[in-house]
Amino acid sequence: MARGLRLFTALTFDEKTRAAARAVQDELRRHVARGTWPGPESFHLTLCFLGSVPEERLAELESVLLGVEVPRFEVSFERVGRLAGRRRAGCRTPEGDTWVLEAAPAPQLMAVQKDLELRLAGAGFATPSRAFKPHLTLGRRVVPALENDVCALEKPVRCAVDSFALLRTEFTGQGPVYHEVLRVGASDGFRMLSDGVGTQVEPGQSQM
Repeated sequence: MARGLRLFTALTFDEKTRAAARAVQDELRRHVARGTWPGPESFHLTLCFLGSVPEERLAELESVLLGVEVPRFEVSFERVGRLAGRRRAGCRTPEGDTWVLEAAPAPQLMAVQKDLELRLAGAGFATPSRAFKPHLTLGRRVVPALENDVCALEKPVRCAVDSFALLRTEFTGQGPVYHEVLRVGASDGFRMLSDGVGTQVEPGQSQM
């Protein structure tokens, strides 16, 4: 049986925002012994994780996503913290902790995510089982644990967004690589092909 495409929807960021997040990541690294550190090109804020999706459903999925309205809004990352749910009292995983930039749950961000979740569920696609807590992952398997679970940033990382992306995960020996399949919002239907060339597509039209 052919394997499906491992897909998720996410906000991606411009170079300035990635650089600011990288500076926070570098500061975190100064205080720990080791961890796995995503590169700036991988920084994103997951909206809905779909898991493995059969390639033959890709056109249907695109049609669902292109129905989502994306206003221009601001995302503000205001704290660094340990990802909720990864640590229990008196119990710590031996591989270390996941540390993230926590985003303030702005109304427009929450509305876009909820709209996405409802549309995906209505079309029979898998939807997140956990409550949505917007964040950008800075490091995984981080050890040792820091004294505080969360720390407010002196200067929040803020950015304006007006679109989200459907991303495909490719697992490599150097960690996961994310490929943009579809962008929804500012450039509805703009799609990146495997050769890196962009093309304009109509809702439901597949170029895979």
